[in-house]
Amino acid sequence: MLMKKTTIKALLLSLALTAVMLSGCGGKDAATASEAETQETVQENAGEDETAASGGHQTSPEAAAAVSDPDNADTKDSASSGTQEGRPEYHSRYRCEMTIKNSADGLRQSGVLRAYDEDGNVAWTYTTKEYEAAETDAVQGLTDTPAGYIFVADGTVYCVGEGEDKEGQIIWQNDAYGGAGTSFDLDDDYNLYLSGYYSPDLFIVNQKGETVARYESFAMDYFWPYEVRYQGNDQVLIRYDSNGNTLLANIGDGSAYVALEDTVVEAKTVQVDNVDDMMAAIDNYTTIVLAPGVYNISEYLAAHPELPYANSDGGQSSALSQEEVFDGVQIDITGINHLTIRSADTEDRAQIICEPRYADVLSFVSCSSIHLDSLVIGHSPEEGSCEGDVLAFEVCDGAEVYNCDLYGCGAYALEAVSSSGIGLYTCTVHSCSYGCAVIHTSDVGFVCTTFSDCREYTMFELLCSSAVFTSCTFRDLDGDMIYLDTASTAEFYGCIFDVASMDSVRNNEAFSERITLR
Repeated sequence: MLMKKTTIKALLLSLALTAVMLSGCGGKDAATASEAETQETVQENAGEDETAASGGHQTSPEAAAAVSDPDNADTKDSASSGTQEGRPEYHSRYRCEMTIKNSADGLRQSGVLRAYDEDGNVAWTYTTKEYEAAETDAVQGLTDTPAGYIFVADGTVYCVGEGEDKEGQIIWQNDAYGGAGTSFDLDDDYNLYLSGYYSPDLFIVNQKGETVARYESFAMDYFWPYEVRYQGNDQVLIRYDSNGNTLLANIGDGSAYVALEDTVVEAKTVQVDNVDDMMAAIDNYTTIVLAPGVYNISEYLAAHPELPYANSDGGQSSALSQEEVFDGVQIDITGINHLTIRSADTEDRAQIICEPRYADVLSFVSCSSIHLDSLVIGHSPEEGSCEGDVLAFEVCDGAEVYNCDLYGCGAYALEAVSSSGIGLYTCTVHSCSYGCAVIHTSDVGFVCTTFSDCREYTMFELLCSSAVFTSCTFRDLDGDMIYLDTASTAEFYGCIFDVASMDSVRNNEAFSERITLR
């Protein structure tokens, strides 16, 4: 398991912001805004005794070195203009240095950007506003580009002009970044790639100040990014403090794969339009993009009787196997790592279905880093009563389900057994015949997900497990809301309940002891 159990609560709470910012529960920040910084342009000689750190990858939020200040306030240099191996080289007419100044009480920070000419004289300065001090610097200088000098202040990216007509003036600013403790890189077109130590994992802004892409988080068990390197071909390497590992992120589709010791595992993206090609594409480090349509797994199994049966003598050696159930067979996906299945069109989502009522639609066994995005998944052809679930994860580590419609008659939308890092984000769960989720010896998070029209038994059953619900909605649920054994906990943050669901939670014997409601 990549994620420590002690971190899951804090991580799930932070990931609520991911869902709010990327879909469902809220809107994305605007890409640019009008100039908000105060500024001054002055002529002076370089008299301070300061040595700026070279521009480059910031390996931690505290990477800049402290230096003395002529005004007796704490100062330190953030970054100067310059290049680093692998980056495009740009020679500005000035050498720029950003000095961080702390207020006397240490509660506020500002930045002073000085531009030095070739003789070492200060040609002009730019002074930022004061910002509240935090664990990471509120102001951080980054690098020179053809557009101007780039710095970050209080989560906003600024570009200060260095040309004769706009020396020391804000050329553009982009408020959508929202990060601090920034590491960065440039591509050959001077697009800027930023990673914030406390999110986002990746933010890309072009030389006009326009947002190219923003990814709050690539994986639940990867956080605190401290280095980013553009690799070419729309791929970026990001190193993380949380586990010491590195992800290779694909800018185009937002997928990410583990890179071992800087040796990148070759990742594949496969576009398909039928169930045979979908199942054939299932492999490690693979993104499967589904064209709009119906993908009937029962039809696939009927056409491939040669598939081995799960738990047959000799053990499980195939990634795909069939498992007998009361009224047919189901597919089991075993031992797969870093698999993404997503719709090509989020407005016309692909449908993955199966027909036997006792079969799980998708069953994952001993898998890790599974991503399901913008899919409609359930039993077909008609609603009724089921014994099989929609999604089942057994002994899995890390599964993220985004913007999916999980519907009955599946007995439960989700079954997680002996698994960790399972999350549903901006999903809808409805019409299940037993309840919403069964969680046994697992850690599960639900963010911005709506549960409705499920019936008959307990909606959420937890045994030796923990579940965190953030900004979720519960309505028209016909049954007890939740069951927990003495080793389980459930936490609800900012959720919306109808009257019956709220009463069921508050009347639970574990309320206030093992159930948190805020």
